[in-house]
Amino acid sequence: MTPGGLTMGDPLAELRGYHPPDPVSWWPPAPGWWLLALLIVGLLTWVMVWALGARRRRRLARAAPRAALDELAALRAAHARDGDATAFARGLSRLLRRFALARYPRRAVAGLSGEDWLAFLDAHGGGGRFQAGPGRDLLTAPYRPANGQARGEVASSGAASIEVASNESVSGELTGAESTSGEAAVIQSASGEAAVTESAGGAVMAFESASLELAALVEEWILLHRHPDAASPPGGQRP
Repeated sequence: MTPGGLTMGDPLAELRGYHPPDPVSWWPPAPGWWLLALLIVGLLTWVMVWALGARRRRRLARAAPRAALDELAALRAAHARDGDATAFARGLSRLLRRFALARYPRRAVAGLSGEDWLAFLDAHGGGGRFQAGPGRDLLTAPYRPANGQARGEVASSGAASIEVASNESVSGELTGAESTSGEAAVIQSASGEAAVTESAGGAVMAFESASLELAALVEEWILLHRHPDAASPPGGQRP
């Protein structure tokens, strides 16, 4: 009891019990979680793109040798049909270049030409037969005149020789001695034409034989690189 006669109650009895705060909501997340989510999505996207690209590259690598061999067969069939060794050599050169680009990184192949190109082919399975063998025709054969053009030039040259000799024969009819000289000139011209034709024919046959050897070498190089995971030959580099 207080001095004034009043009864004083317990002041703590008027207090309410404590209340815990409301739980923190998980949404919206803090900015750090947003950044982490973006990083995860970006990483997963990159992995998927890389995996799809690697699968596509492997599929193309497996298909490249088959396509190259099919094209080589088509080139051989065209050569057997029309006998154009120059067109055959040009096709072989283009085929080998495209196949090398499909098998090796572009930066390692695209800028090569001349002796550097032959050295690359030898270092990756050519065994020296590109720089010192039938493979050297890759540098010259695609730029030679076509077979038909070469034969036409020989025929034109022979016809011109016959015409000149015939004119001499006609002029030689004015006198017996000159006529005899003109006839001799015709015979000599015909003989020369036969020799030129025979020489040109031999050159064309040699060119066609070299083209066939080049085709065999190209086919061997393609078969050597048929499997993408196959080990490179000694001294070479892996794709």
